[in-house]
Amino acid sequence: MIYKEKENMKRKVSFLTRIKRLWAKRIFEQAAGTIVFYKINDDDQPKFLLIERGEPFNDWVFPKGKIKKKENRREAAVRETLEETGLKVKIVNTLSPEIYTYYWDPKNEKSTKKVHYFLAKTNTQTIPKDFHPEGYEGETFKSISFFDIQMAKNMVKHDIQRKLLEEAYNVIRSVKKQEVGGVGSNVSNLEL
Repeated sequence: MIYKEKENMKRKVSFLTRIKRLWAKRIFEQAAGTIVFYKINDDDQPKFLLIERGEPFNDWVFPKGKIKKKENRREAAVRETLEETGLKVKIVNTLSPEIYTYYWDPKNEKSTKKVHYFLAKTNTQTIPKDFHPEGYEGETFKSISFFDIQMAKNMVKHDIQRKLLEEAYNVIRSVKKQEVGGVGSNVSNLEL
């Protein structure tokens, strides 16, 4: 399990906002997301999907969102990926969850969020032309792209995201090693 507390998005927070945050409503959210990869064939290096968010975030992220009632984590991860990227994915493994705390000043909330991540494969890196991603509460998406592992690690903002990418990459590599002749892997039932 990975835990972090996001700083104030590396921006100055006014004294009044800091005082107001002392009385922020505390909430706990459960979310699910995917680390999506694409490979043309087994010998290729995987490409990882990232979404570029606009104002106020201006960062690259993985598809993720809240888990709805009567929906399990996997269903939520697949749904959120489809809503935010237009891509259908197949979950192939469970990854480490991410836990972090952030302030949402428009509603004066202090939210602790646990995001359950899954490694997911897609059969295309082409985003549907008529696709318009759905954001949440003022969130806008500027672009959706695939990157090799090094570029993806450079694009994301937080260390936790780099660790998740590395974990995903290692799972994919371990399956490849097992197919070449390794024995005893705990990911033997993965279909990459």
